[in-house]
Amino acid sequence: MSYPDKFPRDSFKSHINITHDPSGFKFYQQAGRIIVLKHNDHTGFWGIYSDFTNDSLQEFGAVLSEAQLIRSAISWLQDNWVQK
Repeated sequence: MSYPDKFPRDSFKSHINITHDPSGFKFYQQAGRIIVLKHNDHTGFWGIYSDFTNDSLQEFGAVLSEAQLIRSAISWLQDNWVQK
């Protein structure tokens, strides 16, 4: 069996992540939650800063579109980010 037969393109799922440049937060969906990451300048690694869910994710197996993830991130930022 050749590579394209064993691993067809449609057998992979992609997950969107977005970064809000002014705050430095990165958002992605995982297991019914939206994970918020923050870059640690001292270690150089990204770490979990927070996580949250919304109504769109309460349906089993739901996957957010990029637009839905951005709307969710904006809502979280409005409640949790103090602009400098």
